[in-house]
Amino acid sequence: MADAPIHDLEKFRERAQAFGQVICTRCKGLVDWFASKCERCGLNFNGPAFQFCHEIPASAEKPSGVIRLAVRLGVIVLLTAVAIVILWLVKP
Repeated sequence: MADAPIHDLEKFRERAQAFGQVICTRCKGLVDWFASKCERCGLNFNGPAFQFCHEIPASAEKPSGVIRLAVRLGVIVLLTAVAIVILWLVKP
């Protein structure tokens, strides 16, 4: 028996549908979720692309660096504001 990874098809479909695109198996270009043909290489899927393309772009897998940076900056601003208010209330 081959050591191929086991994929949960339902989780794949949920993530791909949320992102709206999958990766073409031939050219590795982005293809719309319900496209029947890859616009880049011309591969015909004989149905919706999500049934034949089993890779999701990396940006659909994890939050981008911009989002993480924005969250970190938001936390820093919030903590700074709380510290300023506490110092203002405690001043002699």
